[in-house]
Amino acid sequence: MPILIEIVCTVGKAEAVCTLIEESCQVTGDLLIGRSVYEQINEVLLIVQLVNATSVRRYVTILSQQLQQEVILSFQLVSGDLVKMSFHPTVDVREQMRHFPLCPGDSWYPALHEPHQAYVCIRRPLLGAKQAAWLLQHEVVWVYV
Repeated sequence: MPILIEIVCTVGKAEAVCTLIEESCQVTGDLLIGRSVYEQINEVLLIVQLVNATSVRRYVTILSQQLQQEVILSFQLVSGDLVKMSFHPTVDVREQMRHFPLCPGDSWYPALHEPHQAYVCIRRPLLGAKQAAWLLQHEVVWVYV
């Protein structure tokens, strides 16, 4: 099961945090895959996919320091299966994902570098029946990552 790190910071500090995370990713080979902006509460959620579990300690150390210095608001490690969805370019990903049947504990993130992609983190080994049916009813290509 992939390990993800969810990092929350203010909108004003998002660029600096992204730079810090991207520098760490270059060293570890991990991937900054998602970003959600919540303008109504002035926060940004960044998602890092760890390619190798050995880099957990490095991120916990770095992010703990950033938390103490109030550069970030929070971070947490999340494990679950990751599904990447690719939508047709004419489709509004956020609008489509509003209707995706998430189960308790599941979450979804817009892809950082691909505007027509999203990731869903599920907390069990397989997609649920409603989720699989939704995928079949929509024009989406999906793959477990």
